[in-house]
Amino acid sequence: IYESAWPHLEIIYQIFQKFLESNQMEPPQFIQYIDAKFIHQFLMLFNTSDQRERFALKMVLHKLYLRFFQQRQLIRQAIQHVFYTYIYETRYFCGVNELLEIMYSIINGYAVPLKQEHKEFLIKILLPLYTSNYLHIFQINLLNCVHQYMQKDHQLITVIIKSLLNFWPVSCSMKEICFINHVGRILELITDDQFVELMEPLFHKIGKCITSNNFQVCEVSMLLWKNDKFI
Repeated sequence: IYESAWPHLEIIYQIFQKFLESNQMEPPQFIQYIDAKFIHQFLMLFNTSDQRERFALKMVLHKLYLRFFQQRQLIRQAIQHVFYTYIYETRYFCGVNELLEIMYSIINGYAVPLKQEHKEFLIKILLPLYTSNYLHIFQINLLNCVHQYMQKDHQLITVIIKSLLNFWPVSCSMKEICFINHVGRILELITDDQFVELMEPLFHKIGKCITSNNFQVCEVSMLLWKNDKFI
C-alpha cells in the first residue's frame, strides 16, 4: 500500500535529512527537541506499509543517532521498547526490518567487552524475535545482528543456540527452514567446548528435522552435511 501523500512527505524527510547533515547544525542547540516524546513518535512512523517512507525514516534515524551523541541511549531504549511491544503485545509492526538494520550498525559500534545492557538486548529482545510469525520478512537482518554479537563475545553462542532450540517452531515449515539455516551459520563460530555442551540436544533436533514429513525441512537439514564445520 503506497501513501498518496508521499510526494509531499518525501520533501519533508529530505529537508530534515539535509538539516541533520549540515555542518552548520550544532546538536547542542537542538538537543532539547530530540527528547523521549519526539523519538517515540518518530519511531511510530515506521509502522507504515509504504516501503519508501520506511527507507526515508531509516536514513533520518541513522543521522539522528550519529549527530546527537547524548541521545543515543534514549534512541536505543526507544527501539528496544518498539521491539518489546511487538513481541509481547501487538505481534505486528511494519518497520521491524528497517529498525534491525539500524541496530546492526549500532551493534557493530559496541565496544568489547560488551556491557550488560547490550547483552540483555540480545537475550530479551533479539532472540525472542525468532518467535514472530513474520520472521521470514526480517530473518536476514536478525541473523546479521545476532552474528555481530557472536563475533564480539563467543561466550554468547551457547545462549543463542539454547534459545533457538527453546523457540524452535512446531508446525511451521517456513520458520523451521529459517532456524536450520541460522543454526548452520552459528555452528561456523562455535568452539569445541561449547559444542560438547550443546551437541546432544542440537543433533536430536536436527535428527527430527531430517525425518520431517515436509520434504523442504528434510532437504535443508541434509544440506548441513555440505558444511565442513558441521561434519
